[in-house]
Amino acid sequence: GIADCPAMTSLVRPGENGALAADASPAGVAEALRPLMASVQLRQSMGQKSRELCSSLYDRQQIFDQWERLFYELTSHKGRTVMDGFTHEPFASMARLSSAARREWLYRNFGDPMPYSYEWWKERATWLWRSLRGKRDQLKN
Repeated sequence: GIADCPAMTSLVRPGENGALAADASPAGVAEALRPLMASVQLRQSMGQKSRELCSSLYDRQQIFDQWERLFYELTSHKGRTVMDGFTHEPFASMARLSSAARREWLYRNFGDPMPYSYEWWKERATWLWRSLRGKRDQLKN
C-alpha cells in the first residue's frame, strides 16, 4: 500500500502484515516491495497475518451485526425526518424536486403569476402606478 492512504494505513502494519511505500512513485513502491520480493517466508508470514487480521476485523457475523444495528438505528427515526415534514405535499416522494422547489410549492399562491415573470412585473408596475396616482390625488385634495 501507499503510506498516505488512510485506508491502507488502517489495514497494513509495516513489517508485520505488509509493506507501505513512502509515496506512489515507482521507486517508492519498489523500495517497499524489495524485502518481500527477496523472501518467500516473509511473504507467507505477512500473508498469514493479514488473513488473521482481516478475518477478525471483517468477520461475517460482526459485519452483519453492524448492518443490523445501522438498520435499527435508521428505523428508530421513522416519522421524524425532515422529509416527514412535507407529508401534506404530494411531491414529497419525488427526489428530483429540490427543497427550494418544495418550499415554493408549499408557500406560493398559485393564483398569482410566477415570481419575476413578465406577468408578475406587469402586475407590480400596475400596482405601483395605481398607488402613485392615488397619492397624487390625495395631494390635490
